[in-house]
Amino acid sequence: MNVLIMGGSGGLGKELSYMFAKNDHQVFIHGRNQNLLNHIKIKLIDKCQIIDGDIKDNNFIDRLEKYISDNNINCFINSVGMYSLEDFIDTDDKDIEEMVLVNFLKPILLQKRIYSIYLNLNFGTIVNINSFAGKKANFGNEIVYSATKFGMRGFTESLKLDVIKNKSKINIIDVYIGAMKTSMLENRIDYDLFIDPKDAAKVIYNSVVEDNSLRINNIEIRRSKYKWRYWL
Repeated sequence: MNVLIMGGSGGLGKELSYMFAKNDHQVFIHGRNQNLLNHIKIKLIDKCQIIDGDIKDNNFIDRLEKYISDNNINCFINSVGMYSLEDFIDTDDKDIEEMVLVNFLKPILLQKRIYSIYLNLNFGTIVNINSFAGKKANFGNEIVYSATKFGMRGFTESLKLDVIKNKSKINIIDVYIGAMKTSMLENRIDYDLFIDPKDAAKVIYNSVVEDNSLRINNIEIRRSKYKWRYWL
Protein backbone atom coordinates (compact mmCIF):
# COMPACT_ATOMS: atom_id res chain seq x y z
CA MET A 1 0.00 0.00 0.00
CA ASN A 2 1.25 3.51 -0.86
CA VAL A 3 0.05 5.81 1.92
CA LEU A 4 0.02 9.61 2.03
CA ILE A 5 -0.35 11.01 5.54
CA MET A 6 -1.24 14.68 5.75
CA GLY A 7 0.03 16.25 8.96
CA GLY A 8 2.48 13.39 9.39
CA SER A 9 5.32 15.25 11.10
CA GLY A 10 3.88 15.09 14.62
CA GLY A 11 1.29 13.57 16.93
CA LEU A 12 -1.02 10.93 15.51
CA GLY A 13 0.21 11.50 11.95
CA LYS A 14 3.79 10.71 12.95
CA GLU A 15 2.75 7.53 14.77
CA LEU A 16 0.71 6.43 11.75
CA SER A 17 3.79 6.99 9.58
CA TYR A 18 5.87 4.73 11.81
CA MET A 19 3.12 2.11 11.95
CA PHE A 20 2.66 1.83 8.20
CA ALA A 21 6.40 1.88 7.48
CA LYS A 22 7.08 -0.77 10.13
CA ASN A 23 4.65 -3.04 8.32
CA ASP A 24 6.39 -2.60 4.96
CA HIS A 25 4.09 -0.04 3.35
CA GLN A 26 5.53 2.86 1.36
CA VAL A 27 4.82 6.06 3.28
CA PHE A 28 4.60 9.60 1.93
CA ILE A 29 4.62 12.08 4.80
CA HIS A 30 3.34 15.64 4.51
CA GLY A 31 4.17 18.45 6.90
CA ARG A 32 5.20 22.08 7.07
CA ASN A 33 8.28 21.66 9.25
CA GLN A 34 11.16 20.43 7.10
CA ASN A 35 13.36 19.60 10.11
CA LEU A 36 10.71 17.36 11.68
CA LEU A 37 10.10 15.66 8.34
CA ASN A 38 13.81 15.01 7.84
CA HIS A 39 14.05 13.53 11.34
CA ILE A 40 11.28 11.04 10.51
CA LYS A 41 12.86 10.22 7.16
CA ILE A 42 16.17 9.35 8.84
CA LYS A 43 14.35 6.87 11.09
CA LEU A 44 12.34 5.26 8.28
CA ILE A 45 15.13 5.35 5.67
CA ASP A 46 13.92 3.87 2.35
CA LYS A 47 10.29 3.38 3.37
CA CYS A 48 9.51 7.07 3.48
CA GLN A 49 9.31 10.09 1.21
CA ILE A 50 8.55 13.57 2.49
CA ILE A 51 6.37 16.33 1.05
CA ASP A 52 6.57 19.78 2.58
CA GLY A 53 3.95 22.42 1.94
CA ASP A 54 1.02 24.38 3.34
CA ILE A 55 -2.45 23.02 2.64
CA LYS A 56 -3.73 26.61 2.57
CA ASP A 57 -1.71 27.23 -0.60
CA ASN A 58 -3.72 26.53 -3.78
CA ASN A 59 -0.51 25.78 -5.69
CA PHE A 60 0.36 23.11 -3.15
CA ILE A 61 -2.98 21.36 -3.72
CA ASP A 62 -2.28 21.34 -7.47
CA ARG A 63 1.18 19.91 -6.83
CA LEU A 64 -0.13 17.30 -4.44
CA GLU A 65 -2.77 16.09 -6.90
CA LYS A 66 -0.06 15.37 -9.48
CA TYR A 67 2.15 13.79 -6.83
CA ILE A 68 -0.62 11.40 -5.76
CA SER A 69 -1.26 10.34 -9.34
CA ASP A 70 2.43 9.98 -10.27
CA ASN A 71 3.25 7.88 -7.19
CA ASN A 72 0.20 5.60 -7.30
CA ILE A 73 -0.86 6.61 -3.80
CA ASN A 74 -3.87 4.46 -2.97
CA CYS A 75 -4.46 5.48 0.64
CA PHE A 76 -4.91 9.08 1.78
CA ILE A 77 -5.04 9.94 5.48
CA ASN A 78 -6.02 13.46 6.51
CA SER A 79 -4.53 14.18 9.94
CA VAL A 80 -4.19 17.95 9.49
CA GLY A 81 -5.81 20.05 12.18
CA MET A 82 -5.83 23.44 13.88
CA TYR A 83 -7.06 24.17 17.41
CA SER A 84 -7.43 27.36 19.43
CA LEU A 85 -7.15 27.99 23.16
CA GLU A 86 -8.74 31.44 22.86
CA ASP A 87 -12.38 31.95 23.85
CA PHE A 88 -14.62 32.45 20.82
CA ILE A 89 -15.25 36.16 21.33
CA ASP A 90 -11.52 36.79 21.88
CA THR A 91 -10.37 34.90 18.78
CA ASP A 92 -9.01 37.04 15.97
CA ASP A 93 -11.05 36.90 12.75
CA LYS A 94 -7.98 35.81 10.78
CA ASP A 95 -7.46 32.87 13.15
CA ILE A 96 -11.08 31.80 12.64
CA GLU A 97 -10.67 32.00 8.88
CA GLU A 98 -7.47 29.97 9.06
CA MET A 99 -9.10 27.28 11.18
CA VAL A 100 -11.97 26.95 8.71
CA LEU A 101 -9.48 26.70 5.85
CA VAL A 102 -7.21 24.12 7.51
CA ASN A 103 -9.87 21.94 9.19
CA PHE A 104 -12.62 22.10 6.60
CA LEU A 105 -12.39 23.93 3.27
CA LYS A 106 -8.93 22.94 2.02
CA PRO A 107 -9.29 19.24 2.94
CA ILE A 108 -12.52 19.17 0.93
CA LEU A 109 -10.91 20.81 -2.09
CA LEU A 110 -8.01 18.39 -1.93
CA GLN A 111 -10.21 15.34 -1.46
CA LYS A 112 -12.35 16.34 -4.42
CA ARG A 113 -9.28 15.75 -6.58
CA ILE A 114 -8.24 12.56 -4.80
CA TYR A 115 -11.76 11.18 -5.05
CA SER A 116 -11.77 11.82 -8.79
CA ILE A 117 -8.52 9.85 -9.17
CA TYR A 118 -9.84 6.96 -7.10
CA LEU A 119 -13.16 6.88 -8.98
CA ASN A 120 -11.27 6.38 -12.21
CA LEU A 121 -9.28 3.56 -10.59
CA ASN A 122 -12.35 2.14 -8.84
CA PHE A 123 -10.09 1.68 -5.85
CA GLY A 124 -8.54 3.62 -2.97
CA THR A 125 -8.97 4.53 0.69
CA ILE A 126 -9.67 7.97 2.18
CA VAL A 127 -9.37 8.39 5.95
CA ASN A 128 -10.44 11.56 7.73
CA ILE A 129 -9.19 11.95 11.31
CA ASN A 130 -12.09 13.73 12.97
CA SER A 131 -13.00 14.43 16.58
CA PHE A 132 -15.88 13.85 18.95
CA ALA A 133 -16.22 17.64 18.69
CA GLY A 134 -17.80 16.79 15.33
CA LYS A 135 -20.52 14.81 17.08
CA LYS A 136 -21.13 16.87 20.20
CA ALA A 137 -21.22 20.68 20.17
CA ASN A 138 -18.82 22.50 22.47
CA PHE A 139 -18.56 25.98 23.96
CA GLY A 140 -15.91 28.65 24.56
CA ASN A 141 -12.68 28.10 22.68
CA GLU A 142 -14.06 25.03 20.85
CA ILE A 143 -17.02 26.70 19.09
CA VAL A 144 -15.28 27.18 15.74
CA TYR A 145 -13.27 23.98 16.08
CA SER A 146 -16.46 22.01 16.66
CA ALA A 147 -18.15 23.71 13.70
CA THR A 148 -15.33 22.65 11.36
CA LYS A 149 -15.45 19.09 12.66
CA PHE A 150 -19.22 18.92 12.20
CA GLY A 151 -18.60 20.11 8.65
CA MET A 152 -16.05 17.37 7.97
CA ARG A 153 -18.42 14.81 9.40
CA GLY A 154 -21.13 15.88 6.97
CA PHE A 155 -18.70 15.90 4.06
CA THR A 156 -17.33 12.43 4.80
CA GLU A 157 -20.76 10.88 5.34
CA SER A 158 -21.94 12.41 2.05
CA LEU A 159 -18.85 11.10 0.26
CA LYS A 160 -19.69 7.59 1.47
CA LEU A 161 -23.13 7.89 -0.13
CA ASP A 162 -21.55 9.04 -3.38
CA VAL A 163 -19.32 5.96 -3.36
CA ILE A 164 -22.43 3.79 -3.08
CA LYS A 165 -24.16 5.72 -5.87
CA ASN A 166 -21.17 5.14 -8.15
CA LYS A 167 -20.93 1.46 -7.14
CA SER A 168 -17.26 2.04 -6.43
CA LYS A 169 -14.84 -0.03 -4.36
CA ILE A 170 -13.40 3.10 -2.73
CA ASN A 171 -13.37 2.90 1.07
CA ILE A 172 -14.10 6.04 3.12
CA ILE A 173 -13.28 5.91 6.82
CA ASP A 174 -14.25 8.48 9.45
CA VAL A 175 -12.21 8.37 12.68
CA TYR A 176 -13.73 10.07 15.72
CA ILE A 177 -11.13 10.37 18.41
CA GLY A 178 -10.98 11.90 21.86
CA ALA A 179 -8.27 14.17 23.22
CA MET A 180 -4.74 12.92 22.57
CA LYS A 181 -1.32 13.61 24.04
CA THR A 182 -0.16 16.00 21.31
CA SER A 183 1.30 19.49 21.35
CA MET A 184 -2.08 20.89 20.25
CA LEU A 185 -3.60 20.12 23.66
CA GLU A 186 -0.59 20.05 25.97
CA ASN A 187 -1.94 22.97 28.04
CA ARG A 188 -5.12 21.16 29.09
CA ILE A 189 -5.15 20.43 32.83
CA ASP A 190 -6.07 16.76 32.31
CA TYR A 191 -3.40 16.12 29.67
CA ASP A 192 -2.06 13.10 31.59
CA LEU A 193 -5.38 11.30 30.99
CA PHE A 194 -5.33 11.73 27.21
CA ILE A 195 -5.03 9.00 24.58
CA ASP A 196 -1.53 7.93 23.58
CA PRO A 197 -1.18 8.55 19.80
CA LYS A 198 0.68 5.23 19.48
CA ASP A 199 -2.37 3.35 20.75
CA ALA A 200 -4.68 5.24 18.41
CA ALA A 201 -2.38 4.61 15.44
CA LYS A 202 -2.57 0.84 16.01
CA VAL A 203 -6.37 0.89 15.91
CA ILE A 204 -6.49 3.01 12.76
CA TYR A 205 -3.80 0.99 10.99
CA ASN A 206 -5.56 -2.32 11.62
CA SER A 207 -8.85 -0.88 10.33
CA VAL A 208 -7.30 0.51 7.16
CA VAL A 209 -5.39 -2.62 6.12
CA GLU A 210 -8.17 -5.07 7.05
CA ASP A 211 -8.61 -7.30 4.01
CA ASN A 212 -11.40 -9.81 4.39
CA SER A 213 -15.19 -9.96 4.17
CA LEU A 214 -15.82 -6.84 6.28
CA ARG A 215 -15.38 -3.12 5.68
CA ILE A 216 -14.91 -0.57 8.46
CA ASN A 217 -16.32 2.91 7.72
CA ASN A 218 -16.47 4.50 11.18
CA ILE A 219 -14.04 4.27 14.09
CA GLU A 220 -14.59 5.74 17.56
CA ILE A 221 -11.59 5.97 19.88
CA ARG A 222 -12.38 7.26 23.37
CA ARG A 223 -10.08 7.72 26.29
CA SER A 224 -10.65 5.53 29.31
CA LYS A 225 -10.27 8.17 32.06
CA TYR A 226 -11.82 11.61 32.50
CA LYS A 227 -12.02 14.52 34.88
CA TRP A 228 -15.54 15.77 35.37
CA ARG A 229 -15.18 18.98 33.36
CA TYR A 230 -14.09 17.36 30.12
CA TRP A 231 -15.73 14.67 28.03
CA LEU A 232 -13.63 14.52 24.83
